[in-house]
Amino acid sequence: MLYSTRSEIHRPKLQNIENTLPNIPSDTLELVLLAKKYWEGTTEIPQDLTSSFQLFLRAAKFHHPEALLHIGYFYDAGVGGVSKDFAESVSWWTKAAKQGIAVAQFLLGLSYFSRGGVEMDHKMAVFWWTKAAEQGDAKAQINLGGCYDNGKGVEKDQKMAYFWFTKAAEQGDAKAQFNLGVCNDNGIGVEKDQKMAVFWFTKAAEQGDAKAQNFLGFCYDNGEGVEKNQKMAVFWWTKAAEQEDPDGQYHLGVCYAKGKGVERDNQMAVFWWTKAAEQGNVNSQYVLGLFYYKGRGVRKDHKLAAFWWTKAAEQGHVYGQYGIRLLHEKWRCQIL
Repeated sequence: MLYSTRSEIHRPKLQNIENTLPNIPSDTLELVLLAKKYWEGTTEIPQDLTSSFQLFLRAAKFHHPEALLHIGYFYDAGVGGVSKDFAESVSWWTKAAKQGIAVAQFLLGLSYFSRGGVEMDHKMAVFWWTKAAEQGDAKAQINLGGCYDNGKGVEKDQKMAYFWFTKAAEQGDAKAQFNLGVCNDNGIGVEKDQKMAVFWFTKAAEQGDAKAQNFLGFCYDNGEGVEKNQKMAVFWWTKAAEQEDPDGQYHLGVCYAKGKGVERDNQMAVFWWTKAAEQGNVNSQYVLGLFYYKGRGVRKDHKLAAFWWTKAAEQGHVYGQYGIRLLHEKWRCQIL
């Protein structure tokens, strides 16, 4: 799991980078402080992005790094009276990144990695993410780890991937914690250790990471790295399912259908499988078709059975394909 899209980038409340910047007039620092107030809005000053942009622009004439960074934000989002222009945002972030601003370095790396406003160049993405990661930027650390893990922009090195994931995980980054869980679970870049996998999955799951919650459900269900506990498996799969995670929904449905860790309830099984099937989960599509075919937890309906088996079959599910043939044969016999 990486931070890979612009929509994932959280823009935190503005912080002072340094109020004693060399060669920057004091009135420029005041411009930046006022620009921040217009950016965020205060009880005294209502939010006004156009005024904020103009103030940052004035401060940028003196190369104030925070002004350079946030002008890039304006062009990236197309707010403050300017049109969305990724190339322009990259231009401003480059100026800020060259002054050592970690957030700008991270964003510049993202631009190079995903072809946003500049020609795609994974090596340049690694260059800028390394700069930011070395300053402690957690998002850059996890993305740099991903590059080492996949060999994008740098020679593949799973130990280095594990190193950078650890740096981000220790700062509380849930995605990095999940990645460490996967690494420990599979022996990627580190000796296999399922107890450590559970440790990191738990850290991420407690922060609401749905994938970690789903994996933690597996661990409790199978007794891997932790004592087997099907009630705890249901607990974590429920957490994942409630966040619309299709794998969590599928496994929760199985628990209800089999009475594992929870009282058997075919209607609840159908409920969760329907949610997962509607998201394209192939196993849910198959078992949902089966339950409609047999009338378990739902009124028997061969047309709906055919609908869901077709969905599963289209994704290559062998039993879904078999179910369709079974229904076609049954209907053919009825006609004869």
